[in-house]
Amino acid sequence: MCPRREHVTRLVELCFRMARVYLRRRAVAGRLNPDFFGLTLDDLALDCIAELFERDEDGRFPHLVTYYEPILAKHPSRARLLGATRRLVFSKVSEGLYRRYREADPSLAKLIRNLRYAIRTGDVGVEDRIRGHLWVTFGRHDPDVYSRPVMSEEYLQVRLSACVDASTSLKDVVKAVRQVVLENGVYAPGYPMVGLASVMRRIYDLMSDDPLPKETSLDSLYRQDLHKLLYASRTLVERDMRPKYVGAKLTSSTFDAYIRAAEDALCAEFVEPGADDASHFDVLRPYLHSMSYEDFRANHRGRFQYVVKKMRADFVEKARENL
Repeated sequence: MCPRREHVTRLVELCFRMARVYLRRRAVAGRLNPDFFGLTLDDLALDCIAELFERDEDGRFPHLVTYYEPILAKHPSRARLLGATRRLVFSKVSEGLYRRYREADPSLAKLIRNLRYAIRTGDVGVEDRIRGHLWVTFGRHDPDVYSRPVMSEEYLQVRLSACVDASTSLKDVVKAVRQVVLENGVYAPGYPMVGLASVMRRIYDLMSDDPLPKETSLDSLYRQDLHKLLYASRTLVERDMRPKYVGAKLTSSTFDAYIRAAEDALCAEFVEPGADDASHFDVLRPYLHSMSYEDFRANHRGRFQYVVKKMRADFVEKARENL
């Protein structure tokens, strides 16, 4: 059953207000400049939450259904439901900002993913979300300690510059950050990931003409992990969607083409960036050789895009949990 239009409109307005407040706070704190993306604050807020309100071919909102179903099953109070909505919006805004930074500033995105890999494999900290932001945290602490001030990027840069050079591994960088932020108990026991990546890039810029350390093997391992997660998402989506689609709506061979092409599209988008300029028609056509563009628009586009959305949503969730 599809929700009534007025209810959807009210939820869109609520999520938009939450996203706008969240972005405005970042802007006031000097941690966001919407002009960097060529957008107003309102446009950026809408862009970040737009995916939540994408419909499937049955007119439902799959992102919202997946998120709210287990929450509503517990009959939450209005306050708890509002808190859950706030967490959803903040998470989508953070994800949207990272996506836009990745597109507009690939060097920062590369540092972020390398830092995350170093944290996950180096036993030097824990990746966590604090008030919707991705952080590296150090040790187990009461949540209230994160109300302490965050060490300024300028001061952290001064402290790290004294102990970091071009040969320092990112694991050792994170160890140094841990020592600096924990040394007197004044600051929050962790650091926002984007802020730490920004500090490291400025340090590397000062050391050489190359803004990034040489992490070739690290990048290779990270891509291997992404390939594994993407294959797991492909397997899950194929298993869940095949009974519904094959026979009633598609032939088995056409469905297989959708699955392979969707994996190719997401590999180009996330795993091998720089190769993602192809349209969905261009990605699907090698698997359906006789398909014309008119045929694609009339008979394939909606269903194929839905397969891509399902696979992307599962892959992003897996990446968020594991990388």
